[in-house]
Amino acid sequence: MGRNPAKTLIAVPEATEGPLRDPIPAGARAVLSLFEGPLATVRFPELDADVLAARASTVLEAQREVEALERALDDARARTCEANAQLATAATAALAYAKIYARDRDELQPLLDAIVLPQGGGRHEAALAPRRRGRPRKDASTAELLPSVEST
Repeated sequence: MGRNPAKTLIAVPEATEGPLRDPIPAGARAVLSLFEGPLATVRFPELDADVLAARASTVLEAQREVEALERALDDARARTCEANAQLATAATAALAYAKIYARDRDELQPLLDAIVLPQGGGRHEAALAPRRRGRPRKDASTAELLPSVEST
């Protein structure tokens, strides 16, 4: 197994082609550094710098794929959310029209009255709201965890 000097494992890949998160654990990264540096010419049975570099490259490629799929999933979730918002708007309007239409049709009133549509964006807006900052308020049940000690 010949060593390819053109391979640089430790160099940071360009932003367009490399993963956003480094999936290689610190210990493995340290071993890779050893085999790129002081142990570059050392070869063990079926293990040398080229084998390690190839396996690290496989890990990086898998991480790129994971991140691409995560971006696609995020995009699909955003499209689903937008489509749901459009459906909710249409359903609210349709229900309002149906209630006007059903004013003189007593048989439709119970069906329409049973329908409850959420107001606003519902759960999605709550998930996007910024988290409250600061310490939580003291609760009466946890106000005094330890009994006070009086000096005598």
